[in-house]
Amino acid sequence: MALSRLRSSLHVWLSLLGLTIAAQQIPLSSSIHEQSNLDFTSFAPHIFSSLRYLLEQWPNTYIPNGHSIIPCEIPAYTNLYHGRRDGLLPSSPEWFAFDAEMSYGIMGSDRNSHLLTYQNVKPVQCLYFDGMSAALMGSGPLDSQMVFLCGNTTCSLGGDDPWHGIMDEYARAGALCHWVQQNGLGGLGWGVEGIVRMNAGFEMIWCNFTSPNMQLISHVNVTAPLLPDRTKQEEVLGEMASVEDPSTATDMLATRSSPSSTSTSDIPTGKPDMPSPPNFRGGGLEPFLRSQSFEWYRSASWHIGSSGSSIGRPEGRVKLNSCGFLTYYEPVLKDFHSAFVEEERSRLNLTADGTWKGPGEDGNHSVALKELALRRRSHNLAQMTNPESDIMRDAVLHTLRALNHSSFLCTGIDWVQKAVDVAARFSIPLSQTQHLLYHPPTDRTNNTLIQDYIAALRSKSHTMLMPYLTYPLTAAALPDINARCTTSQTIALQRLRDTLLPNERSLLTTFETVLSAICNTTLSLAFDVEQAWQTYYQPNISTPIPDDILDTLVRDHSASISLLRAWLGWFPDDMQCDSVCAVDEFCFIPIWPLMFLEPRGRGGPGRGPGGGGPPGGGDDGRGPPGHGPPGRGRGPGRGPPGRGGGPPGGDPWEDMESEIWRPRCIKVLD
Repeated sequence: MALSRLRSSLHVWLSLLGLTIAAQQIPLSSSIHEQSNLDFTSFAPHIFSSLRYLLEQWPNTYIPNGHSIIPCEIPAYTNLYHGRRDGLLPSSPEWFAFDAEMSYGIMGSDRNSHLLTYQNVKPVQCLYFDGMSAALMGSGPLDSQMVFLCGNTTCSLGGDDPWHGIMDEYARAGALCHWVQQNGLGGLGWGVEGIVRMNAGFEMIWCNFTSPNMQLISHVNVTAPLLPDRTKQEEVLGEMASVEDPSTATDMLATRSSPSSTSTSDIPTGKPDMPSPPNFRGGGLEPFLRSQSFEWYRSASWHIGSSGSSIGRPEGRVKLNSCGFLTYYEPVLKDFHSAFVEEERSRLNLTADGTWKGPGEDGNHSVALKELALRRRSHNLAQMTNPESDIMRDAVLHTLRALNHSSFLCTGIDWVQKAVDVAARFSIPLSQTQHLLYHPPTDRTNNTLIQDYIAALRSKSHTMLMPYLTYPLTAAALPDINARCTTSQTIALQRLRDTLLPNERSLLTTFETVLSAICNTTLSLAFDVEQAWQTYYQPNISTPIPDDILDTLVRDHSASISLLRAWLGWFPDDMQCDSVCAVDEFCFIPIWPLMFLEPRGRGGPGRGPGGGGPPGGGDDGRGPPGHGPPGRGRGPGRGPPGRGGGPPGGDPWEDMESEIWRPRCIKVLD
């Protein structure tokens, strides 16, 4: 098929689905005082933040429910790691970790621990599900995969052999690989061969370990000698039996395992009774059980991405093709869209057109604003219908087929980097500007102090809009400035809009919608501040700014900047520990399965309440809440996530904001 014919057929097919319809674009204002109200039912800010946070650990931990599916590639000769509790080679499908610490964190500190290192001898294609898509807890992280495979979030397929839902990782992995192969998108040594996901670090489901593209370069028995036995053997056995299957306790007292085998295991990862995460296991005599949790967490933090304390690197060994970016936020999924739009109108106090009406008579303004900013946290796919899940699945299928045929269908734009660039320009200055507006001078008799305050606001607004501003800043110049700002990332694409793939056309409109909201709001502030500056603080002008003028400026723009930041939902950029962590500490937020980084039964050294011990911790034998293994395991699970004890002082599953997701400094344990 000729490229033009392929492009044409793809356009027609996706256009019929409505994928060219993006979130409503905010029109450019003709006057700075005619700002459009922010539509909190628009999906544009959600699409944008999904895009900009791709492959970033910290934001996708705070926003665990993913909505996007993106084609990707693993560069040639990337190291990939597979941990086992036997000396056999893996069956298929199985998992790779991108960091050895993750594999060792799952499979280390056993009496037969092995670490296999592979390299792909050529670039291999993959598919990435964003969010905490490998976390076996909560209601939402696995939704995008379940809906993709089954059309619903429980994968209730009917018949005599239903899935075990959230816990059935091997069924999920096998089904994803089967879909790829069934639709001619990949196979042994070609096309899509892996599925990339995230929990505490990034992992990849590898569909076939006999692929000629994957080479085993190292197989190391990483079992460590046990510590000296300082207790009675019966006591050691008793402690181990409380956290491991009784049949394995005696095996754990052995000093070393047998040599590696070249046979392939018929049982995933060696045994069906997968080990608990290391922080949920008793220490026994294993020398590195305490430290391996922290080292696993530390490796996850290498890919932290955006946070309040740094702009870290995302996972760099997965290369995204953002031209193929697809999201469940596409407005073509009308039933899904309308279902939770109606719910949010009621819960968040929105008008029919999505305008925020305020906190209500009995509401708290700051709490209501926080709920607006965090609204994406609650989004899941429970309302997705089977017909609309078919639309998304077919869109992924046709996009992958088009991209497999030719990359010339794409513009070559790195849309993820563009989103990062926009956020880098505006995110921190918006936060700083809001802080300034929330703290105006209280001493209105000090004209110098007030002038410095206006100068600071002027500097902040100039910084954000510098590439687009012209002086003098008059009302007549505002439309052109606003247009330059709004189309700053997309202006050269305007003449190509009709020829773009629907995926990229939707992204173009999303960028212009988000930038229009940002530019409108910040330019309104810049104009009012500039008018005040020119009126009251030019040479030979000594009249102080009247209190009512200053109060109006502060009131109006603190409200508009706060609403803009809530609409954007970039709150992960602000999350950080309250103080600088000491040299023997690190800033911690719980990441499944490393929810509580303390060995069982030990007091917590952390600064937060309860010391970060595991749910149900202590020596009462209750154990952690049901968690299932870190993304693995056939056979019965250990109960649904969230059951069992919680950290001292409350139930974390019901108080996610104040306890679980609050960054805090905790000590590194060796």
